[in-house]
Amino acid sequence: MNAWKLIVAGMLLVALYAGCGQQSPEETMTVASSDLAMVDGRALEAMDQVPPIVEGLGDAASDGIDFDTVRVQVQNNQLLLRVNVNTVLSLQNYSNLQLLLDTDNDPGTGRAGGFSGVDVVWRFGQRNGLISIDNKSESFKYGDVGIVTAPTVTSDFFEVSIPLDAAVHDHPLFPGTTVGIAFLSMPEEGGLDRIPDSGFIAVDLTADAGKPAPLSMDRTSEDAVRMVTWNILHDGIVERPEKFDPIFDVLDPDIVTLVEVWDTPAQVAADLFDQWRPLPDGQHWHADRQGADIIVLSKWPILECVDIPDARATAYLLQMPQNWSSPLFVIGAHAPCCGKDEKRQKEIDAFMAFLRDARQGSGPINVGVDTPVVITGDMNLVGLQQQLVTLVEGQIVNDAYLPAFGPDADGTALTDLFPRHLYHNLVYTWRAEDSSYGPGKLDYIVYSDSNLEIPHSFIFDTRLLPQAKLDELGLTREANPEASDHLPVVVDVLPR
Repeated sequence: MNAWKLIVAGMLLVALYAGCGQQSPEETMTVASSDLAMVDGRALEAMDQVPPIVEGLGDAASDGIDFDTVRVQVQNNQLLLRVNVNTVLSLQNYSNLQLLLDTDNDPGTGRAGGFSGVDVVWRFGQRNGLISIDNKSESFKYGDVGIVTAPTVTSDFFEVSIPLDAAVHDHPLFPGTTVGIAFLSMPEEGGLDRIPDSGFIAVDLTADAGKPAPLSMDRTSEDAVRMVTWNILHDGIVERPEKFDPIFDVLDPDIVTLVEVWDTPAQVAADLFDQWRPLPDGQHWHADRQGADIIVLSKWPILECVDIPDARATAYLLQMPQNWSSPLFVIGAHAPCCGKDEKRQKEIDAFMAFLRDARQGSGPINVGVDTPVVITGDMNLVGLQQQLVTLVEGQIVNDAYLPAFGPDADGTALTDLFPRHLYHNLVYTWRAEDSSYGPGKLDYIVYSDSNLEIPHSFIFDTRLLPQAKLDELGLTREANPEASDHLPVVVDVLPR
């Protein structure tokens, strides 16, 4: 079956609700990941091949969101949605976007959020939902049902994933084999827009397009160097070492970037890795840090380590194995969180300017034009999209750090890597069940693709692994959340 047929099999049915039995996740066919939609906030992907429901721009109030299109795919026991609007907005911050669900095909039941016939309402800007149970509205949050949205930065389109087995207070979110969906915008002062204009888009939940083929945890090349970046949450490796040891054991890294190591000395981290991942022939792990909360550990010597001014970031020049013709230049960063857009932009400007100067031979660390570069860490990109543009394309904003530049060795943009989870087409790297914010991609691998190849990558979250895989690895389902709210991002790199 070709990719088009697979996608059409999972697309929405704007017709009568179907009544056939639901296919279980175990019965769903395995499909190449590239043939299925990714919940990653990128415009160019398989979801674009799904025929859209077109509402048409120009019928909304001037102060409200104007809907353009909605696309739907049922995949891997999840309902995936993509909605395009007329303006750039931050989905989880102050947006008026709402998702309405009629889960029982009965307009006489449900008044969630005060909407007749609506059984479930999800309010993106308020980061909560309401479900109608016994004629009462019960509230729930992201962590209660496993909703994932993307991107985390401002955008004019958004993607949503909702597990079909989600439940609130033991009440299934999707009790039947069909669901009606609609999106609504409700500006504070007058006017609204809705897609569709009335009624609901009918979706057959049994038309599952498949599940992505699982990724291997093995290296795809014996020569590949495995890098892991992980925000370990408040010095986690010394506060909770027993939680990290078994995970690092199965990930088998060669180079590790640790974030949020506020008080841990580099040598303490090196000693732990000597215990956890001992090297042959009496060798020891190398580790270094400066003023930032970043420690890089490596099996090979760290040639230089310099704190980057005006940013919570550190630059490292790492010796690499003999098959590499040059060292590797790594910038580990931890940009400010949450609503600090101005400060986050300034810090990203600062370490991108540091990279520019290093490339030009005028910085505290100077690297050859062909030296591979990896920028990694917890970037906290939850605000304006410009910060991501700066990180990838070198479009510096603040005058103090100009000029802009092409950050790859060939003068082009860097590549923003999108690793996915081992068994899901999801890319989030942070997930905290008790937070009002939903999971998101906060931890980044941005690299110079002109001279660096990444043949394999993945995000590791024990919560999304089959029990058989957990048993094979000797891990529990709660291993990751007990270690940190962030997830390890794993990449295998080779010189190009």
